[in-house]
Amino acid sequence: MSDGTDWCRHYHGVGKICKAGVDPRSVRVEMTKRGERTQFYPCFETDGVAHACTHCSYYTPEERQAQREASDAVWQKFVDDLNANRCPFCNAVIEQRKQVGRCVYAHPCGHQLYQGKA
Repeated sequence: MSDGTDWCRHYHGVGKICKAGVDPRSVRVEMTKRGERTQFYPCFETDGVAHACTHCSYYTPEERQAQREASDAVWQKFVDDLNANRCPFCNAVIEQRKQVGRCVYAHPCGHQLYQGKA
């Protein structure tokens, strides 16, 4: 499963203009693979068609590792805040967790914390 770091650094979603100002659909490459016609986008390093977009720039292994570490740190802070009964969004003390349907909300600030059981 991809963590998104094997994408072009300008990628913003297929169907959306990227940060370099390119519509990914305008640089897609159609190829036949295993007898099927398939569309490949230079936005994804695994497609091997980076030559189709002059703005294509992938992250280095060091940048990928730094992104993973930053993401892990954000997730750990979120979990630590919940364990300390602090709202991870506004840092308010969570006096109670309220179940509304499948969502759990912090009381009194009202932020949705997660989906699951309170």
